[in-house]
Amino acid sequence: MVISDATFKSVAAALCPWGAGYELTRAALGDRGIDHCWEMADGYGRLSLGTLRSRGLSRDWSHIRDSSDVALARVAGYLERHGILACATCAGSGSVRPHPTALVWVDCPDCGR
Repeated sequence: MVISDATFKSVAAALCPWGAGYELTRAALGDRGIDHCWEMADGYGRLSLGTLRSRGLSRDWSHIRDSSDVALARVAGYLERHGILACATCAGSGSVRPHPTALVWVDCPDCGR
């Protein structure tokens, strides 16, 4: 599996602490949802939240940034399911209800756009 540059940029915008949408993502998901994204990532390996915290990595952006394409696809899918990333085509069809502040995701697993 290879994710597109657009998907990576969308995940970065949503989760990078200095990214354009981080505070909106945090407000929508809460700290627990953000923690879950970090648990799905594998930049430092598949680590539990407890292990990430004990190593001081629970909000270390490089854990997401350096993740495999499979892990990034998991994170992007989670963000999509929670309305943070939204495909303009799918949202227009009414098949998903994006969060009002959703970032547009152009590598949709549902419609392939």
